[in-house]
Amino acid sequence: MLSIGIIVVSLITKNTQYPCESIKNNPELIKCSVNSKCKNQSGQALVIVLSVFLILSLLGAAIMFIGTNSSFQDIFSINAMQAYYLARSGADAAAHWIIDNPQTFDNMVGQNSTLISKPVTIQGVPGSCTVTITKQGSDIKISSSAKVNKAIKTVNIYLKQVNDGSGTGSSSGGGISSIKVALFASDGFDLNGSPEIDGDAASNTIRPGSISLTGAAKINGALSIGPEGDTSVHKNTSVVSIPGYDNDITHWIIGGIINLPVPSTYSLPQFPDEPTNLPQNGSFYAGWWPSPPYTISSDGQYNDITVDSTLNIVLGSSSNPVTRLIRVGNLTVRGSGKIVLQGVGTLKLFVDNNFTLNGSASINKDGSTSLLYMFYGGNNQFTIPGSTVFNGNVYVKNADINLQGSGSIQGNIISGGQNVNLQGASLLNGQVLYAPDAVVNLDGSSKIVGSLIAKQVSMSGAAVIKYNSNGTNPFPGLFQNYGYEISCWSNQ
Repeated sequence: MLSIGIIVVSLITKNTQYPCESIKNNPELIKCSVNSKCKNQSGQALVIVLSVFLILSLLGAAIMFIGTNSSFQDIFSINAMQAYYLARSGADAAAHWIIDNPQTFDNMVGQNSTLISKPVTIQGVPGSCTVTITKQGSDIKISSSAKVNKAIKTVNIYLKQVNDGSGTGSSSGGGISSIKVALFASDGFDLNGSPEIDGDAASNTIRPGSISLTGAAKINGALSIGPEGDTSVHKNTSVVSIPGYDNDITHWIIGGIINLPVPSTYSLPQFPDEPTNLPQNGSFYAGWWPSPPYTISSDGQYNDITVDSTLNIVLGSSSNPVTRLIRVGNLTVRGSGKIVLQGVGTLKLFVDNNFTLNGSASINKDGSTSLLYMFYGGNNQFTIPGSTVFNGNVYVKNADINLQGSGSIQGNIISGGQNVNLQGASLLNGQVLYAPDAVVNLDGSSKIVGSLIAKQVSMSGAAVIKYNSNGTNPFPGLFQNYGYEISCWSNQ
């Protein structure tokens, strides 16, 4: 800009010299008022120079301002776009976590409260994001605000509660139909030998070394650990321990290690109340004389039921399905004894004190697991030994559980006890072994088809957990049958 002004000044100054030169070269004009004319022309030149210089200066300043302002606007627009997508990512992540874990969320916040996160940053992305979650009754508002330099954007997601009449519940702390992992062990787990987890695994643990894989152990999926846990290996702070000769975690955990967004919680549902005011029937014995089968076709309460041969329990018909209620102090099915469920409906079998199943005995061997729900309130160990078969769903209130030999349960288990053991070639084939307060041990060639929820897990030998879910709640009425879905979005 200065150079332009100098050029203009020099040109104008040069042109203004001509009148004075003509006076010098023409003596006849000397009489003219040389001084006044030259001075006037010199003054005019100075005014013109200053005017042009001022105009050019203003023009240059305007050009510079427009260019700078345009650059600032471009940068702000980019920052605003980055802030929007960062805010949307935060809102979307929170919404999907709540949808997958409705009961866990409800346990955290209660009915009317607000959660505010710390500012969250993403590696390689400028700025930070803060998520605020507000619950009012059954409605949830997620407000995610992100700031990148001076640009601020907010995205809101609104969730509404929906009920699932089919019995579908939440995946965490409530219903079990949406559990998406083969194994969840809140305090960690050990895999030693050649055990295998076929599916994803997860834990809330952040304690160094609290998850260990040795030998030929393998997780055919991803492993999620606590939000603050160190996902690296071979460090003093590493949550996961693998042999020192291998630095490639995918040799052991196919999907690698990631962090949970928040800890998961799994709570026991309330153990149902035992039925009262049932007809009192004393003790019932199904032996070999008189000739079997024996039949129970009505509700009732018994001191003891002992089965050495065949006991048929009659339910209803397709046009009139029946929920049969039987309460017994001690249930024994032994030798080759068997309990057969006939008809359509459900048997709810309450066992107060002791349960014994041995030999090659069976309960509902050829029937659907949905026909039988057993609630065991005794303190003695609940055992499925040898070659026995139990087809149904069982809730063990306090006792330890032991599956031995080739004993099998076709169905699902809820355990409120402290210990669960699967040994030998035992099999649990269903959807879930739900024991959030228990230490679970699997050894030999024991196998769980479904999901295992536990406090701590130890697997050895050739034990296997194979993820399986059919998307239904195997214990309807025990878990909350609701969830959340997105009702609308907004941004500002």
